[in-house]
Amino acid sequence: MRFVTLYLPTENVHLIKDVGMIPYKLHTNYGYHSSIATWQNGSYPYLENEVKGLELFFVKKSIFGRIYDGMHFLKYEAASIDILNIYHLNLASFLYERVYRRFNPMGKIYLKLDMNEKGYRDVFRYDPKGFIKRATIRGADIVSVENTAMHEGLSKRFKDRIVFIPNGCFVENTSEKPDEASDGKEGGSITPPQKYPVVLTVGNLGTVEKATDVLLKAFAASALKHDLSLKLIGPVAPSFEPEIRKFYEEYPELEKRVTFTGPITDREELRAHYQGARFFVLPSRSESFGIVLLEAASEGCYIIASEACCAAMDITKNGKYGTIVKTDDAEALSEAFCRLYNTPADSDQLRAEEIRYIRRYFSWDSITKKLHSSLQNAFESGKDKLNPLRNIR
Repeated sequence: MRFVTLYLPTENVHLIKDVGMIPYKLHTNYGYHSSIATWQNGSYPYLENEVKGLELFFVKKSIFGRIYDGMHFLKYEAASIDILNIYHLNLASFLYERVYRRFNPMGKIYLKLDMNEKGYRDVFRYDPKGFIKRATIRGADIVSVENTAMHEGLSKRFKDRIVFIPNGCFVENTSEKPDEASDGKEGGSITPPQKYPVVLTVGNLGTVEKATDVLLKAFAASALKHDLSLKLIGPVAPSFEPEIRKFYEEYPELEKRVTFTGPITDREELRAHYQGARFFVLPSRSESFGIVLLEAASEGCYIIASEACCAAMDITKNGKYGTIVKTDDAEALSEAFCRLYNTPADSDQLRAEEIRYIRRYFSWDSITKKLHSSLQNAFESGKDKLNPLRNIR
């Protein structure tokens, strides 16, 4: 069974995210012949270890852009692709579906939405943009959305075509099988990492979407009422650098408590920061899934996220392992820092439960097991039972 993810901007970092991990796990766990169709965007060292066995199919980059290159690829390859995996509700996905159906009417299309709140609202617009989005959903055999709230809303309109498949993370340094893990107090023994009075955030700092300005304002307003430090990891937008200088000028006493580390690309080093942080904060104004929330929760961080973080309720188990605050509200975030410091909502027992919960419901093995079942159902409904080991064309 040939499974192809068509995602032309794929870079090395995408190989350990959904773009790479879904085809990789379908290959290792279920025998799919998986590959990613992409432009060649630098080197791909993760192919050597992390996703060994996953193939890349390099598409020639033309002067005509992404949509043309994807359609040109499908014109010649669609007939040999049993399952086409595409991303996002946009014009590219709409046209990819039509080309694929033209050259392979019996094939199946898996559309992964990776949707934020604005994208969700756009689905229900009665204009050309909304029409294209709805037509793209109807053009796919399986459409997955990453949080339960959007799954409920979309299912009312599009019925069984919509499935809830969240994003995942690595389950590292554990012998506990995700399917056997418990999300309660019982289950395998887990010793959470030692935590320090650190509030951590990770991302593209200083962009409008990430609301770093709100975070700095909230921390400064609450700093006299707690002994927490703030650590910000990630590249800083050049336009935001003057704001950082202004912050330190206005609050010189916070220079040693507020640290910008720059980007950290070494996974083990980044993991150590997650392990040491007591709180993880994501105050975004706009967010699709927020994979960093999952990474932080998997290391026992208590989550503080804005309402714009669509998957936060799922990741925190409806607020059991975190707090959700109003979007773009520095005062609410400041109050959360003070409240959680002075009246702790976290504990080693709760952190162990949180880690176990993430391992069970957000491991790539668990996620792709559910996806494989949905793919089987799609083929069975078309009287073409899925056999991942059959000969490919």
